[in-house]
Amino acid sequence: TVAGLAIRNCVAVPTEGCDDGVQLHTDLATLGDLLAGNLSLADALAAEHCSTNDVARLAAFMACFEIAPQQGRSQR
Repeated sequence: TVAGLAIRNCVAVPTEGCDDGVQLHTDLATLGDLLAGNLSLADALAAEHCSTNDVARLAAFMACFEIAPQQGRSQR
């Protein structure tokens, strides 16, 4: 499944996804852990749970969201 997310006027807008821009390749469980703050992007990349075509741009994109690390949650 391919899906996209764009930020337009300070709002996250779902898209159909495309090959343009920064890409994150992962499974649904890892995406959920990233968005819930249970797993950091650095840890997910280091453990090869995901890959990207541009680490710096993906980190900047994810920094647009308030994803607080969860205390007491197990890391992958």
